[in-house]
Amino acid sequence: MLETLSGSQWFSSLDLASRFWQVELDQKDREKSTFITRFGTYEFTVMPFGLCNAPATFQRLMDTVLRDILWQFVVVYIDDINVGSKTFEKHLLHLEQVFSRLVQAGLKLSPEKCFFFKDEIPFLGHVVSCYQNLYLDKIILRLLTGLPMKIVEDQTSHMMQCAEIP
Repeated sequence: MLETLSGSQWFSSLDLASRFWQVELDQKDREKSTFITRFGTYEFTVMPFGLCNAPATFQRLMDTVLRDILWQFVVVYIDDINVGSKTFEKHLLHLEQVFSRLVQAGLKLSPEKCFFFKDEIPFLGHVVSCYQNLYLDKIILRLLTGLPMKIVEDQTSHMMQCAEIP
């Protein structure tokens, strides 16, 4: 995923509003989301948060919406869409392509969570940058280096046991 953005000079990060709630449930599937309160019985008309298959379903939707441009200059993880381009002009074209597909699919962005024309963006615990290409996010690094050594040793030992490494 991250290698798709490497070598880019311009980055934009788009975040979808209300994630799963933008996905309408089929009429026949709505009864599966039924819940009861003291005020009555209700069923969702849109995909609720908390369903075990909701993230995978939403990821499949996003992969379908962006299928012909995915991995060329755009990567998506659930509701985070990242666009990387080598030139400003291409970046404008790439954003236009992403926006048109989102409009066709009826998906809306959360403007306050979108960032445009940046020289670096955080993504999946890393930072993709036009200067250093890719590096570990400082917040993640600070969290990892702040762990007591005993916890790290215990976790490493546990992982090795799980992987059956002597």
